[in-house]
Amino acid sequence: MAIRTREYEHDSTITIRKPASTRRILTASPAYVARKGLPGTPAGLTQHNTLIYVHANNPNELKFSRGDERQTVNIQGVLESNDGQVLRAAALNGLGILIQPSYIVYDDIVAGRLRHCKMTGICQDYRSALPIRTASIRQPKFDRSLIFWSMNFHTMVMKSGGRASI
Repeated sequence: MAIRTREYEHDSTITIRKPASTRRILTASPAYVARKGLPGTPAGLTQHNTLIYVHANNPNELKFSRGDERQTVNIQGVLESNDGQVLRAAALNGLGILIQPSYIVYDDIVAGRLRHCKMTGICQDYRSALPIRTASIRQPKFDRSLIFWSMNFHTMVMKSGGRASI
């Protein structure tokens, strides 16, 4: 069993349940912001160093919205990785703007290690599903219980703004 932050899975033999979704946000370290500033508009991101998680759907394409207005920005990463923690470490060291789910960077934002790169009136459109993957439809009772608990816990975390304790 695995919990993934993806919109879909390519492997059709895997049973997927979507218990919740999460929003990806843009963050940067105070040192990066002091050196390069913040992008004022989505198009401004093309002038910044970005840290890209390659397993995201269309990782080099960011979608933004404001009311009915939609905007897509194509970016090239200064660092691309399949490991979100590698990208987080790079962001903490001032390498660039990180694009990750809010629950990964929440503690760093609260502690002041990262700043949320908000653009006035514009929200990033990406909502990643949190599918729970299992290799078989027939699951032991423990697996079903763990999936149920995970779904409820994630819902509680999202409702509390990213913080919950066991």
